[in-house]
Amino acid sequence: FCNGLFYNLPAYQIKRLQKVQNDCVRFLFGKRIKHFDRITPFLKEAHFLPVKERIRYKIALLVFKSLNNEVPDYIRQHLQMKTEPIHSLRTEDDFFLLENSCVPHLQRTERAFSHAAPSV
Repeated sequence: FCNGLFYNLPAYQIKRLQKVQNDCVRFLFGKRIKHFDRITPFLKEAHFLPVKERIRYKIALLVFKSLNNEVPDYIRQHLQMKTEPIHSLRTEDDFFLLENSCVPHLQRTERAFSHAAPSV
């Protein structure tokens, strides 16, 4: 559940996390990776996603599990399903299942699961 905490982090912090992940891959593969080799093929071989994509994947996985009742209630209660409108509108033809709650534009709320889940 902790990868969701990294959602909407500033780019410099994502870069720092990516450097840590790259160093871990260099440690795993040892002498096979030279210092100036590209790390991406080794990330793929180790089945690692880049940090930014992993964060989005983990939130999407958590949303999927909560829609299928595979997570505890305290996580599921943070998601709001869209309700069927009384009258059909073209703006309602989107395929999003979740509503984005109206909250003030604060840094903390933009990183919250209830705010991040509908946007992923």
